[in-house]
Amino acid sequence: MLLALVCLLQIPQAYTTWDRKEVPPLPLSGLSVVCSTATQLHRALRTQRSGTTIVIKDGAYDVSPFEPLTIDSNHVTIRGMPGDPAKVILTGKGFNYCGMEEMIILKAADATLASFTISEVRGNGLKLQTGNNHNCLLYNMRFLNIGERMIKGPGVAVSRNWEIRYCHFEDTKVAPAVRCGESATDSSGDYIAGMDIMNSDSWVIHDCVFRNIRGPAGDARGGIFFWGGKAGHANTNVTVERNTFIGCDRAISFGNPSGTSDINGGVIRNNFIVRGCGIGIEMEHCTNVKVLNNTLYSSDAAYFRSVYFDANPSGNEFRNNIIFGMIKGNVQSMANNINKTLVPDTSANWFANITTADLHLTAAAAQAINTGTAGLVIDDWDHHARANGQCDIGADEYGTINIEKELP
Repeated sequence: MLLALVCLLQIPQAYTTWDRKEVPPLPLSGLSVVCSTATQLHRALRTQRSGTTIVIKDGAYDVSPFEPLTIDSNHVTIRGMPGDPAKVILTGKGFNYCGMEEMIILKAADATLASFTISEVRGNGLKLQTGNNHNCLLYNMRFLNIGERMIKGPGVAVSRNWEIRYCHFEDTKVAPAVRCGESATDSSGDYIAGMDIMNSDSWVIHDCVFRNIRGPAGDARGGIFFWGGKAGHANTNVTVERNTFIGCDRAISFGNPSGTSDINGGVIRNNFIVRGCGIGIEMEHCTNVKVLNNTLYSSDAAYFRSVYFDANPSGNEFRNNIIFGMIKGNVQSMANNINKTLVPDTSANWFANITTADLHLTAAAAQAINTGTAGLVIDDWDHHARANGQCDIGADEYGTINIEKELP
């Protein structure tokens, strides 16, 4: 039986993300423990050793009696069967549970989490507890209905070299305006985010989806939110690229008003953003951050800060972006962007399908095609090379293979 399971796990199984990207199979790193119940999963984590691989079979697992699940040995992998992460679902105490809850706590380095769902958690889905949580990979993970932070990286020691790829972050619920069982500062239903990361170095978030991360007053934190906090711990070398955002109160937040020196060195490039209630791209207290070739669409021509800059000291660039919406503030270098306050009857013609955040260009976007500054980016949202030494403005390079949509 075990041999049969090993053979099954070694068969690559394709999976396509919500925004139609094919996820390459993640090679298995060796099979140590196979779990088919929550009790077995808990036992496997309690007896973990460096190099352990824990494989969770397809199914639904109520892990609330065992929380928090702790990874405290280096080089531990937890993964579902290859393929659809929605087939392996870990559930906690519930999105609106009255009290703090954390499902998985990380106290080690070199961890891999892949191909399963973390769902229905009141507090943090995954929390970095000790810092020094270096060299971690989140691959094809799904975070669903997490009441505060899907990933929480507090102001502890620096965690270096994370990669978060092909992951899905989504809420289908909205918290009440006032939450029970919390401190006064965290009791607002708007205290919610995809990831809230402090004190990081060389993190890369790419090819992920962020949907409907919202608060009751439309003031949730970012789908991606990096900041330094009042202690002034700057995040360094943060890369956010080729992601899709739709319906989030904030999409990408580098810094916020309560920070000091939030980001030093970073890139935001080739992202599709359909703005939700609030800000699509936010930068505050940032230095040496490049915002390049993103496409942002806002359906509300009256909203005053689809893109928002404030208190950014030096070395920042905002270039080659398509912004349908208003920009408030500026940074040191702003050049060759297309910024339109919306004319809704014609703006939709630029893009394939705004309702699904498919912001591939159509032939109607002639103003953006082959008019970008070359050499700033080498690929586009699809990871296709920018064509013939030329560059389109925005996240999509028009004319790349089998992707673009023509007008009917």
